[in-house]
Amino acid sequence: MSTITVFNALTGEATQVEGNDAEQAHGVDASGASLGVVPLGDAFARTPAPPGPGAGWLWSFELQAWHFTPSLTEAIDAALVAIDAAAGAARLRYITDVPGQAATYVLKLAQAKAYLDGGPVQPFVQGEAEAMGVTATQAAQFIVATAAGWEQLAPLIEGARRAGKLAASGAQNLAGVAEAQAEAVGALSAI
Repeated sequence: MSTITVFNALTGEATQVEGNDAEQAHGVDASGASLGVVPLGDAFARTPAPPGPGAGWLWSFELQAWHFTPSLTEAIDAALVAIDAAAGAARLRYITDVPGQAATYVLKLAQAKAYLDGGPVQPFVQGEAEAMGVTATQAAQFIVATAAGWEQLAPLIEGARRAGKLAASGAQNLAGVAEAQAEAVGALSAI
């Protein structure tokens, strides 16, 4: 049997123990990468089990804790999700996203345009006029102006979303992914 130094991450103590292949513990190598469950006969630092699955868990000897470092693919995937979420949040500042609302907006605009082109008052225009306490003409003008505003904002949001996703997807390292995500989320938050 050999004597090895084992670091106990829970107590912070390093102790000399006799190696024994029959005894096992969670361990990490000198870089902090998990070795999984290893026999005490091997040289390693003893730690608690990583808190989650995957190869991205590294032990910080300085912090005495596990931290997750995703792979480049995992970081890109997470950035794409975050960018889409930021685009969704930007859209929700201007539109209502509930089942059927998009179709309602389309019909409302069509009815407002038809009324302003000389047609009879349509149900959506009448409902908007009653809700706002204004004339049908004022309601129709409001509906058309609101749609025109959205036609200006929607491409800005989509452009920032696509640019961010392309930048994140093309990043060559974790720092590049983080930078692309931060820039895209920032741009989307500003719209």
